[in-house]
Amino acid sequence: MLECVIERNDGSIEKVVWDASGKWGKTVWNAAGEVIEKVGDLFPDLDWPPDWWPF
Repeated sequence: MLECVIERNDGSIEKVVWDASGKWGKTVWNAAGEVIEKVGDLFPDLDWPPDWWPF
């Protein structure tokens, strides 16, 4: 599965995922962590920053 995470200046986060079968999905959260948009077949969870993130 491929993931693309975009963290914006206003604190919102957009996460887009694609799986091996070509399905995709996008979820957008506001700065408070509330879901404001869901599009596609897959709905990724908010896991940002990931546990391994060094900062």
